[in-house]
Amino acid sequence: MIHVVMDGSAPVWQAPLLTGVFVLAAAIIALMSLYFSDRRKLKREDQRQWDGDLKRAYLAIIGQTDEVGRVLLLVRSEGVEKLNEVTAEALRGVREQQLLLELHVGDRVNRIVEELAGLLLEIYEASFTAQRADLPSTSWSVGFSNRLREVEGRLRASIRRELRMPPR
Repeated sequence: MIHVVMDGSAPVWQAPLLTGVFVLAAAIIALMSLYFSDRRKLKREDQRQWDGDLKRAYLAIIGQTDEVGRVLLLVRSEGVEKLNEVTAEALRGVREQQLLLELHVGDRVNRIVEELAGLLLEIYEASFTAQRADLPSTSWSVGFSNRLREVEGRLRASIRRELRMPPR
């Protein structure tokens, strides 16, 4: 066993200095811990907010396109004019949501929303063409309805990936 032998007692300032160093080290550790904890909470809250915005945009898009799909299938009874009106409104709504989504989602979702907007434009143009040419509505409306559902399904799957949800 080794004994340290000192001449006399420790200096008066040694105990307060050591206490101060340990208090300062503890304060730095506590501050760093709080900083990283707050950063993690803020990031989680931002992600939750972005996810909420994404869900609302998706619901708005699907609400618009569902109405177009419904009128497409009932175009004989609803009339082509109603389809024109609903499609124009849906196209405006989808374009608005597209601008919002460009800010915070991946390219995959943006490409699908862009494709959906293009399909709505095709439906709008086809309904005018059919109206002018007096074409039977079922010859083109069912095909557009099927394409619309297929793009909606791909959008749903892509949104689920963005939200880190398991695929269905």
